[in-house]
Amino acid sequence: MAKEPATVRKVLAAMKDLTRIASAMVDGEELIRLTADDYDIKHQAFLRLKKLSQRLARLVDFPCGSALWAPARDADGRLSLLLHNGNVHRYYAFGDVNYDCPPEIAECLRTGATVVAPPEQPCRTLTVLAPVFDSLGDVTGVVELSALDPRAKALAPAYE
Repeated sequence: MAKEPATVRKVLAAMKDLTRIASAMVDGEELIRLTADDYDIKHQAFLRLKKLSQRLARLVDFPCGSALWAPARDADGRLSLLLHNGNVHRYYAFGDVNYDCPPEIAECLRTGATVVAPPEQPCRTLTVLAPVFDSLGDVTGVVELSALDPRAKALAPAYE
């Protein structure tokens, strides 16, 4: 991170601070409830997590997208997108529900540590991932926080 421009370091530092808050505030049990049954949406849990996700994104002074990911039920090595806010995302693609698990999300799930995703210019985002824990200390999901890379002029089109 030392060879990155100061603006990039500032954005990443702010998002790392925000992941500490997200990891503490997002309830891993509620995340599990959202993944329990595709046909029985837990509206109260969903709305609480959605509002919390929106509030987290407002704690930084730049546009920041947020998303909650959890391992997909009955789909080994895949992820389910539980919710997302904002228009800046590294992994979300419109219309998809289950995704292959990128190595950095797999690392966050496996280690329970905050992970800074490697910079990729085609996606034009800076991304920090935070683990979500249940009351037993098990990792039940991941919070993705993504911001536009200050070096990028604009986001990639949504259809890419």
